[in-house]
Amino acid sequence: MSVPDGMSVLLQFDEQMQSLSQYDHIAFTSRNGIHAVMQRLEELQGSTQAALQALHDSQVQCWALGADAQLLRSYGVRSVQTPAEVSWCQESVVIVTL
Repeated sequence: MSVPDGMSVLLQFDEQMQSLSQYDHIAFTSRNGIHAVMQRLEELQGSTQAALQALHDSQVQCWALGADAQLLRSYGVRSVQTPAEVSWCQESVVIVTL
């Protein structure tokens, strides 16, 4: 199995950010992830306002916990959801109960 190079990963990420309407949900697991996604989306869309409009138009639901959800809101993201309950299993996989 080959590992993709950094450029192909970035191109794939860019394609995903430009096709947000194909997704129902984005789950953020860290503040760094939120900053990275918002920064890249702003670069691709040309401005913060255009990035927020793209998120809104796509109708994608953004999920985050606690302070991370607040960080998304501080960016101006309107569709921020927080799970009612989160638990951890042995494999460190987040299980969300809605």
